Amino acid sequence: MVALSACTAGPKATLRKAEALLQEAPDSSLVLLEGIDAARLHPRGLRAEQALLLVRAQEACYGFVPTEETEALAAAADYFETRGSAQQRLDAWYRLGRLQSSEGALYRAVVSFEKALAAAQELQDDGATGEVRRELAYNYNASLQHLAAARELYASWQAFERAGREDESRRTLLEYAQAWYNFERYDEAEQIFRTVLQEAAEAADTLTQVRCLQSYAALSLEKTPPEPGNAREMLFRVRDSLNYPLNSADWGVLAYAAALQGQDAEARRCLARSRARVETGADLNRFRFRQYQVAARAGRDAEALHALEQVTAYGNAEDLTALQSAVSFAREDYLQGRRELSEERLRTSRMGIWALLMLLIGVASTLLWYLRARRIAAEMALSEERAETERYIGIAEELQDRLATTSRRLRDTAAGKNEVLERLCEQYYVFEGTDKLQKNLLKEVKLAVEGLREDPKVLARLEQAVDAARDGAASKLRAQLPNCKPEDVKLFVLAASGFSRTAMATLMDKEKGVVNNRLWRLKGRIEESSAPDRELLRACLE
Repeated sequence: MVALSACTAGPKATLRKAEALLQEAPDSSLVLLEGIDAARLHPRGLRAEQALLLVRAQEACYGFVPTEETEALAAAADYFETRGSAQQRLDAWYRLGRLQSSEGALYRAVVSFEKALAAAQELQDDGATGEVRRELAYNYNASLQHLAAARELYASWQAFERAGREDESRRTLLEYAQAWYNFERYDEAEQIFRTVLQEAAEAADTLTQVRCLQSYAALSLEKTPPEPGNAREMLFRVRDSLNYPLNSADWGVLAYAAALQGQDAEARRCLARSRARVETGADLNRFRFRQYQVAARAGRDAEALHALEQVTAYGNAEDLTALQSAVSFAREDYLQGRRELSEERLRTSRMGIWALLMLLIGVASTLLWYLRARRIAAEMALSEERAETERYIGIAEELQDRLATTSRRLRDTAAGKNEVLERLCEQYYVFEGTDKLQKNLLKEVKLAVEGLREDPKVLARLEQAVDAARDGAASKLRAQLPNCKPEDVKLFVLAASGFSRTAMATLMDKEKGVVNNRLWRLKGRIEESSAPDRELLRACLE
């Protein structure tokens, strides 16, 4: 019936049926999805949906995703990144990251997990956020970025706490404590171990208790001072109370604890059990390290040195393997980038041709519109020019009248100013070469200064000159600031006439500091006033 349904129903209907069966009958869903020829699926969106559903069905049935699906899932993730929903992006990028991580492509996995994290945050799914951040931490640990891994573990624990997933929260918090242990921050790690152990005991979470006791026992031997008795008690509790078998690493901890207590024979027996339970290369390396510690404590230097050399050789081999893997995937990334760049250049050239055609059409249309607009604008400009000419003729006549009036005022002012110079020249001509020259010149200067100080006629002529030269500034000051004192008006007239601060101080019989203060206050009053011509009045004081 499943085969008949796959043959008779359309691809889209088959995908919907497979999706509906995925939760309750994943094996039936997998049969449906495997019966679809992905190469014949059109459009591209259906192929992306089929690839994602197939990976989810395989994960539900097998507990893992075959690495053969990496390429199809990567294409689906790229499609969903631009056209899919946030849930589709999360599912595709998260599973692609796990596949890439299992293949050793750690850099690609981190990129995929970052995109999955963005989708999870967009959905505000704290549970998914915690899972993605935990996978990111595993990748950072594998690439020796332990500090970044610790940060992601802490963020994952917080996300699981918000989601209310207590089991995952305890598990992640335990891994966060192990990260502190690896940083040799034993006090912080011990405090977290105690918290996790208490929560796991209350929740009857045996597996978490076992893992926590195993890590706590190893920490007890590294802290200062070490507590070998505490370490042995914890591991015996795992074996006897929780009925959980001890692994190679646990027997290694017991061996070193016995060595710290001076029980060399017991340490050797524990080492033999540790060696018998070695399953992986990492287990063997941990066994050799404990062998080195036990031999060093017992004074067997040759045995300790040999074990330490084996530990070092294993570490170098691991680093070399990681480096070769990184170089291999970097080369693949480079070649993939070159292919994508070539495809992008082809698309860009095609788009460039279309853009050039549209540009030529736009330029031609714009040119025609421009020529028509120029003809209309020329006609409008001609009529405006005629009106503007008439207006300027009227303005010119008005300016000519004003110029004639100003010229007359300037001639009158110049006559008053030259009177003082005329008298000085006359005294210089008559008394040149005599002892009376300095005295008479001083007298004339004194008369001129006192005239400017006290003679209202002289000040009136000076004010008229300012009005003529400064567009009636003195008269506007009196009219627009009627509260100005006569001394302020006099100071304004002198400043507007171009006298220096020293000359103004002499003509007003004041100190220069007083004159400066008065000028500053007068300028402030002008700026704060609502006088229509305050800009003109302020400019006269510059």
